[in-house]
Amino acid sequence: MLTSGRRRGGKPGTGLSPRSVRLTLGRLKAALALAVADRVLDYNPAEHVELPDQQRRAGTTWSEAELRAFAATAATDRLAACWLLSLLGMRRGEVLGLRWDDVDLSAGTVTIGRARVLVDGRVIEKTPKSARGVRTLPVDPGVSAALTALSAAQMAELDAAGPAYANSGYVAADELGQPLHPERYSDEFARLCRTAGVPVIRLHDVRHTASSLMATAGVPDHIRAAWCGHTVAVQVGTYTHARAEDLAIAAAALSALLSPVSSEVATNRQV
Repeated sequence: MLTSGRRRGGKPGTGLSPRSVRLTLGRLKAALALAVADRVLDYNPAEHVELPDQQRRAGTTWSEAELRAFAATAATDRLAACWLLSLLGMRRGEVLGLRWDDVDLSAGTVTIGRARVLVDGRVIEKTPKSARGVRTLPVDPGVSAALTALSAAQMAELDAAGPAYANSGYVAADELGQPLHPERYSDEFARLCRTAGVPVIRLHDVRHTASSLMATAGVPDHIRAAWCGHTVAVQVGTYTHARAEDLAIAAAALSALLSPVSSEVATNRQV
């Protein structure tokens, strides 16, 4: 799989990433473990297969223009409301764990209190790591409208599918009401990135993008931390990044401070 396992999503016959191999092997181990438990197999042949090292990539953020380009493309997608929540900085698991009971359309808020995440190839639902992760976020009328449209679409899908509809109650659900698998959500994100013509970054880096753009817009550290459910130290040290073009802002500010001095130096040199 690492050298020639790709069949789709790129050039066939090329290698898959260590992350993809780890996920696949995790699911295979889990399936074989069930076979052992059901006495279909005497032992799990994948039990001692070592997982490849997963190299951590440096985080990459979008510019404001790239974020807008993605948002414009995602606006026509069935899950447009979910993509807007991701663009607001919500974690993948938080978007996927959001239920309609957590959405107050009249107040224009969403309450985050759970997450659906992938652990060893299995999707589990869990509560936030700390009390800061539980929070109620205000959303603008555009996001509320997108959520209203998605709710109406799900009602229409329920009527069309009848008894086949799962009606799981999740905001991020497929056409039959089943909650979306985290990997499917990430795959759809990558597809929309390519359609929008923006860099295919990690879905989690959209969260970094939201924090960084808020910082550039002047949102104070403690407010950004509360929005993202972090301490100020984590928010500033991990989730806020300066792009190359952002440095021009610093240069302009320093130039304004130093302009009297630099002008005097230039005059003295001419003399």
